[in-house]
Amino acid sequence: MTVESTALHQDGLATRFLKWCRPFFADPRKDRSGLGDLVKFVPALLVFALTAMRANSLIRDGDTYWRIAAGRWMLAHHAILHSDPFSYTLAGHPWLTHEWVAELIMALTFWTGGWPAFDLLFGLAAGVAAFLLARHFLKYLEPIPAVVLQQLALFCIVPYLLLRPHSLAMPLLIAWTGALLSARDGKRAPPWTILILMLVWSNLHASLVVGLFLVAVFAAEDAIESGRSWPQAVRRWLPFGLGALLAAILTPQGIAGLIFPLNLISATAVLAAVNEFQSSEVTTVTPLEVLLLGSMFFCFVRPMRLPLGRVLLFLLLVHLALEHRRDIYILASVGLMVLARPIALALGPGAERAGQEKGVKPISSVAASSSALAVVLIAAARFVIPAIPVDSRVAPTNALAHVPAELAREPVFNDYSMGGYLIFRGIRPFIDGRGDMYGDSFVENYARIIRPDRRGIETTFAKCKVMWTILIPDNAANEILDMLPGWRILYKDEFAIVHVRNDLVAPEHT
Repeated sequence: MTVESTALHQDGLATRFLKWCRPFFADPRKDRSGLGDLVKFVPALLVFALTAMRANSLIRDGDTYWRIAAGRWMLAHHAILHSDPFSYTLAGHPWLTHEWVAELIMALTFWTGGWPAFDLLFGLAAGVAAFLLARHFLKYLEPIPAVVLQQLALFCIVPYLLLRPHSLAMPLLIAWTGALLSARDGKRAPPWTILILMLVWSNLHASLVVGLFLVAVFAAEDAIESGRSWPQAVRRWLPFGLGALLAAILTPQGIAGLIFPLNLISATAVLAAVNEFQSSEVTTVTPLEVLLLGSMFFCFVRPMRLPLGRVLLFLLLVHLALEHRRDIYILASVGLMVLARPIALALGPGAERAGQEKGVKPISSVAASSSALAVVLIAAARFVIPAIPVDSRVAPTNALAHVPAELAREPVFNDYSMGGYLIFRGIRPFIDGRGDMYGDSFVENYARIIRPDRRGIETTFAKCKVMWTILIPDNAANEILDMLPGWRILYKDEFAIVHVRNDLVAPEHT
């Protein structure tokens, strides 16, 4: 069953424009394999360079720091974390470290090469993702429309390239989706070799559930379109689906790691505290808006046909991207990959044929060697021009430099965004970015007392024996701390305010 978009049948301006562009988008007579290599490598190298050289600006929350600390702990203890060793409020509390492989990779990279190697790791992941997107689009489209789709996807992805496990898992998401789409379009079973991707993915990031969901969608689509031959479709997809499910639970957490994302979605207070789980903004022009309007424009001016299952999949991805801004990168990658072949068909028979014939040509040795040399030069430049994270609301380095060592060992009430950096510095926080471990009730209490709630602050401080605080300047709890008897400001700058009890720090430390 297919759903056809409404087309402009009259020879309007948009239709004439697309007819004029068609020779550039699809012309089987021309060999554009060289241009295809440029589409694959040049954007990938640019993304790699920009990410690696500016990666420190991508540390916009404390998760990067506590994940390095978690990997460092596992390397030191030769064990996988199952309980909290970092905070003082929930010390020893069960903790599901479902992304332990990513944390080990992050810690090993940081240990071997510091921030330069760490930035290059995430730059490489971003570059590989850009390369895989171009490679997929070139299977169906000529280089020009392929690079347009790739750039549209990257336009939406780059703002969410944080130094976190989901960026490391992005190439796996793209490679997995591409393999499933190729199998579906070829009416064959997916290759069993890609189950290795799922095995790594399941220990790397919670987005593995997207991969399993795609298997279910394409299997159902194949069964429906096969009609009376649906048992053949089942035989193609069921064994692979079971293998993917088995690979997804082959983790130290077992089935608990698989259902973790579902439990996280139900944690409303935790989601409310995390900026990336907020709804997407619609008050200004955003990459998401450009993607949606561009897709709608193409559907309106060209007849594009999609199986009903893919229509529903794309709509679901749009819904998730609108509900949680962090899911925009999934829509930009998976959604546009799903649309690639329908777009090729909408551009005309030659578009798909040319793309399939030319997009799969082997990469030239010149392109491969030149790109490898460029990677080496960019990596060398990153080490020659090192950069470390600067003082910020996430990493208040100057503020902590004014906290005496004996005070840093005492219980602290910290800002949610700073918890990861405190862990990284060996300071036990009150709370940090591991909201799933703290739970809804703990996070709700924290959100309530910083509104502010003086009684809540006094009760919490007495219960947890809080001796000092470090909060961002616009945290409303600072107003209460300024008025609390026996408390004073130890240090203040544009990123952090440190309050301390009068009886703990001598005046010369202020």
